[in-house]
Amino acid sequence: MPVVANVVKRQVEIGLDCIGDGEYWSALDIRWFDQQMTGLGTRPLRPGEVGSMREATRERDVFRTLYADMDRVGTIACVPGERSRPPTRERVIVNGPIKSRGTGATQRQLDCFKAFVPALAPGWLDHHL
Repeated sequence: MPVVANVVKRQVEIGLDCIGDGEYWSALDIRWFDQQMTGLGTRPLRPGEVGSMREATRERDVFRTLYADMDRVGTIACVPGERSRPPTRERVIVNGPIKSRGTGATQRQLDCFKAFVPALAPGWLDHHL
């Protein structure tokens, strides 16, 4: 995945010791969790209900400008390159026993990440895993 290569390359260029593939953004989506475990689902928001903690946090009172900017552009963290997201219309719920689906999805992510690191940072894996 070219996006993973770009993220890893940039982190190496600026000298980070703890690099990652940017999968934080995947975890913001119920589909990512559904790949990892059973027992989660969604339901439509009820009138007056917010879809995420970001919309109801007390930080909004302290960091008004930041949250106004994030709301204006439709992002969650207001970081360069972040794609805007549509407004949340569903709430994640537990609808059954929480059980792991195994490590297949996680292993695919690790394999993708490890495929790019040697080319971009020779020797990095040997010293950090």
